[in-house]
Amino acid sequence: MEYVIKVIGIIILVIGVSFAALPALMDKFIPFAKVGNRFYIGGAVRVVCGVLLILASFSASIFWIPMIIGSIMLIAGILIVALGKVRVHALLDWVAGLPESKLRIIAIVAACAGALIIYSA
Repeated sequence: MEYVIKVIGIIILVIGVSFAALPALMDKFIPFAKVGNRFYIGGAVRVVCGVLLILASFSASIFWIPMIIGSIMLIAGILIVALGKVRVHALLDWVAGLPESKLRIIAIVAACAGALIIYSA
């Protein structure tokens, strides 16, 4: 189960570093996520990754890190579904309107969370 934690951490780290290096990727990703009901896929991915991190946290060397991050991901995935299309699109529009420096900070925080997940395995 440590491999599950490491794989999820690596994916989060790579996405965070990619968005930090090229914030223009986020400008392409947000309109893509707003088409139809694609944002529900993001919610489902968060729920699945959150549950996997929670279940795998018991085999981690620092078990509370994947437990907390997995819980946050699970709650975020449930909130995406609960908020509905209009509110999620409004949130995506708000994120798209942020300055590049803030988008980089968000991406760096995500990359740090991925590195922390890898470290905890």
